[in-house]
Amino acid sequence: MDPELLKRITVRRVKLDEREELLARELAEMRAERDEFAVA
Repeated sequence: MDPELLKRITVRRVKLDEREELLARELAEMRAERDEFAVA
C-alpha cells in the first residue's frame, strides 16, 4: 500500500476516534441533564 495513503488513513482514524470520544462525552452529559429534568 502507498505509504502516503496509509498515513492519511491513520491520521483520519485518529481524528475520528477523537471525535467519537467527544461525542460520547457530550451524549453522557446530555443524558445526565435529561435525567435531572425527569427527576424535577
